Amino acid sequence: MILDYLGRDVELSELYKYKNTAVGWSMGDIKNVAKQFGVDATVFRIVNMRGMSSILLPAILYWDFSHFVVLEKYNELEVTILDPNYGRKTLNKDTFIKFFSGYCMELRPNQSFTKRKSSLRDKVSRIRNTKIWNLKFGKVYPTVLVGYNILLLMIPVLISKLINELSTRDVNINQVIILIGVIWLTAGLNYILEKFRSQKTIILEEKSTVNIYEKLFSLTESE
Repeated sequence: MILDYLGRDVELSELYKYKNTAVGWSMGDIKNVAKQFGVDATVFRIVNMRGMSSILLPAILYWDFSHFVVLEKYNELEVTILDPNYGRKTLNKDTFIKFFSGYCMELRPNQSFTKRKSSLRDKVSRIRNTKIWNLKFGKVYPTVLVGYNILLLMIPVLISKLINELSTRDVNINQVIILIGVIWLTAGLNYILEKFRSQKTIILEEKSTVNIYEKLFSLTESE
């Protein structure tokens, strides 16, 4: 969030190069990663709340001895933070003092810092190329899915036209055949989609299980 505030768009894939984001972060981790992007981080131990007014904002705070939040605004009456668990919150001074764990980190861009703003097209492209659990969906699944939804929209229209013709006793046999064909085709595409989803679900479960056990074993070995 602070890198974005400073004018540098960063993808999670970039952070993976310097820190495994699946594991908890420390202030040392944040400081080391910030350095890779040309940002100097300084950690302070706040013992007197009057010192908060001189902190460069936005800053990172250690919160409730459990996680980090971003300090967005501070004055004598209220404090605004961005909490990853609850979003933006405005607190009174007493509540802030209750949860603030005493450590603050300032971040200042140095000479090696470069701004980078991604265009909407770049962001969409990155989302399209993102692999979730390393599953490759290709072009078949979205194509079948689009076709299936188009047919679902066609069925009520065809049925409505057929009912109107039945009321006038002027039934077009070709439309009946088309309706039956559309229903059969829809059922076929639904079967293909369900089979595809089942296969991907099995693969996802297998990969999830492997990832969990690898994580457990790595933690055991590190101990």
